[in-house]
Amino acid sequence: MRARALALVAAVVLLAAPVALSLAAGGDTRASATGPLRGDVDYTGTLKQGNDQDWYFFYVPSAGDHLHWTVTNTTPKTQCVPPGVYGCHIYATLIDDNGKQVGGDNSSAGISGANPGETQTIDWTFDRPGRYYLGLNEDGDGGSYSFRVTPASGLSDSAPGAVQPGGAVQPALKVAATARGRTVSLRVTVPASGSTIRARLLRAGRSVGARTVKDARKGVTTFAVSLTKTTAAVLRRRHRLGVTLRVTLTPPGGGRVERASRALTLRG
Repeated sequence: MRARALALVAAVVLLAAPVALSLAAGGDTRASATGPLRGDVDYTGTLKQGNDQDWYFFYVPSAGDHLHWTVTNTTPKTQCVPPGVYGCHIYATLIDDNGKQVGGDNSSAGISGANPGETQTIDWTFDRPGRYYLGLNEDGDGGSYSFRVTPASGLSDSAPGAVQPGGAVQPALKVAATARGRTVSLRVTVPASGSTIRARLLRAGRSVGARTVKDARKGVTTFAVSLTKTTAAVLRRRHRLGVTLRVTLTPPGGGRVERASRALTLRG
């Protein structure tokens, strides 16, 4: 990535506070980041001339979640002729909760600088759940942008893990999953009897298999989720299929919903 884009990483080191979802510009600092972001939604914004930045935050619910970002420089080309000097590039970088570029300064978690009318992409698989940020900046001439992140199943509306009395963080939902042909076998640790478990298999953001287990007992619950007939036929033709397993657990009485997801490869 260009040095100017990397300068975004160290620009602000304050902790972010949640704000309401908006389809307009992001916050001016990481402390005022807009979010949490949702998948399959178009976000737009405008950067002022100078050193303006826009910040957004998002939650990754589980290790192994993969997100695909498309970032478009929507600045009119006529804006980038004199007095424009730098070319009106738009930069975007994924930042962790410590204010560092995800994967390190030389990682691919950012775009090299989109020209007016150009779209660039970021593909990243997160090795841990948590809160992350998308930061956008420009060369100094100002400019406008739009971006979208997919799939929606790779994002969460709330931070993973629950805060217990005393500030301790409760571990995320424990799920073990094994791909077996056209089915996925699950072992889910249930914290309280009477809970409801919902498991879905997703491909390109669409459900390709689902199962709900009601009144699950405390302890380990085992069950399997099968692909739909249509997707099973695709697996037979291709012999290999990547899916995302998405599991939610709702305790009795409508308490806090726990979530987990896994990236799996089915073979058949």
